[in-house]
Amino acid sequence: MELVNSVHQYTAIIEHCPNIIRAIVSIQAAAFDCGTLYRALCTSRCFTCNRFGDHLYLIDCRRVCYFCFIRRAEYFPLTSREASRFFTPNAKPQSNTKSSRKLLELAKPLSILSLPGRYCSALTTRGGILQARRLRLYDRRTVVQSLAGSGFPQSDNTTREPKRFMAIISAPVLLNAVRQVDHGFFCLGCRDETDEKTKHYRTKYTTEEMSEHIASYGRVERMPMIPGRFMHVTKD
Repeated sequence: MELVNSVHQYTAIIEHCPNIIRAIVSIQAAAFDCGTLYRALCTSRCFTCNRFGDHLYLIDCRRVCYFCFIRRAEYFPLTSREASRFFTPNAKPQSNTKSSRKLLELAKPLSILSLPGRYCSALTTRGGILQARRLRLYDRRTVVQSLAGSGFPQSDNTTREPKRFMAIISAPVLLNAVRQVDHGFFCLGCRDETDEKTKHYRTKYTTEEMSEHIASYGRVERMPMIPGRFMHVTKD
């Protein structure tokens, strides 16, 4: 333990992000090492866009923002049954299912073992959609050759798709040689906004970005006569 605790990257993660380590162990996310996790935590940008990535996709340790992980194909993992369809053996039809599963296991694409629980929006019945059993979930990019092809499902419930949330965890940014962390902020002044390019209630900002956001759209003030409501007030 003295040797383990002497690793700077590990001690920084344990101090500031212990839940991420617990999640990695719990879902058996074994495709990356401590150094990869540390580097991901020291960055702030989403892997697939330029927004603040306030989550980690734990199958392969990529930073991702809310908009990307609920919509993009690469953050929609496959169950064992779905993934095995892409491994077609040269065998008799009656043995295809078993052989396909075996080929999938031999290929060892990146995967995790999900945890039972309630996922998706807390506004749904009893705080989320219940998933009572653990699922082996495979990274779509390492199973499907082309995400634009048949690998993407015809129907996708996005924000109500539990599989999208099973491989995601919120993650702060490690700053200043790990002396500080930035968890990001939502803007109360954008609480009712839905324009992703300018203002959206689900967009999260780092401390620096929030200052720039306020400078662009005005300070946030409580709306008179409407309790609990806020708005941007621009300078005249």
